[in-house]
Amino acid sequence: MTSFAQLGVMRLGTRRAMISLFDKTHQHVVAEATRTLGLIGGRIRDEHDRLRLGCCVLPKERGICQHVEDLPSKEYSEAGEVLESRSLVILDMTQDERFRSSQLPHALSDVRFYAAVPIVSPKGFTIGAYSVMDHEPRTSGPDQHDLQFMKDMAATIMEHLAMDHSTRKSRQAERMILGLGSFVEGRSTL
Repeated sequence: MTSFAQLGVMRLGTRRAMISLFDKTHQHVVAEATRTLGLIGGRIRDEHDRLRLGCCVLPKERGICQHVEDLPSKEYSEAGEVLESRSLVILDMTQDERFRSSQLPHALSDVRFYAAVPIVSPKGFTIGAYSVMDHEPRTSGPDQHDLQFMKDMAATIMEHLAMDHSTRKSRQAERMILGLGSFVEGRSTL
């Protein structure tokens, strides 16, 4: 997951990226990456690239990504065709009312630019956010190709999560079948 986040940092030229998942009351940061962060061992070359949150859990109201959950996951035409997935781009967080009185964690207090897209489940629910951020405000947001890249990354993350879940269920079923087979054969232990 960290490598997925780091791809966003590299592609969009930002200071950091995060992958967050949501439950009813919390934002779970499952990956954070910076430009010089080593994927193995967490080594950094630049002190500014030290992880700020890492993997953690925040109350939703203290996180940045909660506003992505409020976006409709897709925009539909009158005929019901999907027009485009939504994104949230904030060029300067100090100019955005939602964040002026925000209780963002101190570790993110210098974030000025923020862009995020929802991670959408196969059933159409927003379950998280793929986001990039920088300490410098921007005068323009990501172009349509960069936003499409972020949406593709969010879809890739969802596929990864679904595959991981499927693999775990298959292993569990395999262990259960082996256990039942042992029981039927009269073995004394599973």
